[in-house]
Amino acid sequence: MSLFVLDEKKKFKGKLDLINCSARRYYSFFDLHLKNKLNIVPIIAVDFSLANLTFEEGNMCIHTLKPGSPNDYIDALNSVQDAMRSFTKFSMCYGIGARTQEGEGPACNLLSMTGDFEDPFVSTSDELINCYAGTIKTVRLALPVNFMNVIKFVCDLAQHEYGTVSDVTEIKNYYKLVILMAGVIDDFQDSLNEILRAANLPISVTIVKIGANSQDNDSMLLMKKSDEAFAQSERVFINMFEFEKYKHSHEEYNALLKQKFKFDLMSDLPQVNEKFFELQHFDLDISANLIESPKATIISVTSSIAESSSPMNGRNDLFERSTVADQDTMRGTSISDGGSIMTLTEANLNRQQEQLRASQVETDSAVNHD
Repeated sequence: MSLFVLDEKKKFKGKLDLINCSARRYYSFFDLHLKNKLNIVPIIAVDFSLANLTFEEGNMCIHTLKPGSPNDYIDALNSVQDAMRSFTKFSMCYGIGARTQEGEGPACNLLSMTGDFEDPFVSTSDELINCYAGTIKTVRLALPVNFMNVIKFVCDLAQHEYGTVSDVTEIKNYYKLVILMAGVIDDFQDSLNEILRAANLPISVTIVKIGANSQDNDSMLLMKKSDEAFAQSERVFINMFEFEKYKHSHEEYNALLKQKFKFDLMSDLPQVNEKFFELQHFDLDISANLIESPKATIISVTSSIAESSSPMNGRNDLFERSTVADQDTMRGTSISDGGSIMTLTEANLNRQQEQLRASQVETDSAVNHD
């Protein structure tokens, strides 16, 4: 394909030949969500382990339900549910690290906060908070704090759908995992491995750190290890927010920070969603014959006619070397770059050739007159 370069006065400056170029459509989050009917599936996981005890304040528990006592989990859950309501009508809610039976048995690494594992869905913030409060009253905080199971559960959901479709346009669910944790992770390496597994699946992971920071903050270490693992990756889909940074003693400032927290929860989802489907070569119009991406793009540029020893001969030579195949390739094509490069359609090509013939006649007339 040949592109003819014009200056600001639309005077011909040279020709640009493109060989092995590629074209691909770009789809925004709204294209995926509205045209392809993609569902956003929020999965909220809450840490009910003994890591939520704060020994600095008289063995207080962050999960307190005492009237008048602040509970950061309730505030964070309200914000998360409100943020996800911008994308979907429901969320799935689970718990981690709680003992669900009598006795001194091990902690359950995955439980439904609704009380029904087959129906973990909530549709409003009030319903989510009621499930949270009900879970606090019926379970006991325990150890260890293992997050691998909930991450594996979400990865299995995504893998089942991703691995059974024949075309990427058939993927109809994108999973958003939000983990609210105190900061302690006992199965650190297993959790990290599951997060790495999610790199090629339709999943985003957000960690919300609840409570004051301490030296034993495994969530920060998890983020650091994840950043190292994804340093060479085209898609980074995990992030973390410290809820303490969204709190203020002044009531008005505190309300503004809560609004910012909800915005931050929503802001990255469209971008990571678009990136995943871009890497999967997503295209709604599968019948279009797009040129496949080459290993390299070769560009050759013909020098400006202003530098030619014979301007008219150089100009005619440039057009003579524009083959019929080049002209056919350019027909119906519309490519621009800041207005400095003009792609010639059939009408533009004919008009330029007529101008050149007129210039040739004027030059010949001036020579004969002299």
